[in-house]
Amino acid sequence: MAKFRIPPDNASYSAERTGEVLQVKLAGGASRFRKDIIDAAANVNCSWQFDVSQFNYFVAFYRTATLRGTVPFTIDLIIDSAAMVTRTARFVADSYKLTGQKGLTYYVSAVLEVEAIINPTETTTDNATIAAFEAAWDAAHP
Repeated sequence: MAKFRIPPDNASYSAERTGEVLQVKLAGGASRFRKDIIDAAANVNCSWQFDVSQFNYFVAFYRTATLRGTVPFTIDLIIDSAAMVTRTARFVADSYKLTGQKGLTYYVSAVLEVEAIINPTETTTDNATIAAFEAAWDAAHP
């Protein structure tokens, strides 16, 4: 699987996790919630500023990845933790845009569909992270 080497600009991308929980509004009471999709993908809106060689690399990579549909590739992103992690992604159809060009700088955006990381120990790790944060918070805010 190919890896796209240039991560998006840190301050200009956002991730949206959708479709994991189903909500049903009820008349006269609180809504009901249930898990609908396990390990749902996230949509990530990405932006880059490229020089000429980086722009040519992106366009060639995009064309290769979308030549016959859209094939998965890896890219380093920050989504579910504060650390950058290599994730598997695909370009969302028709999302690539050259949003601007000034001199030798090219501004590009695209939407990536990023696969969830399947981690069987995630609940244990999440519970430990929550407990450690809350203990530190309570100690600092008596």
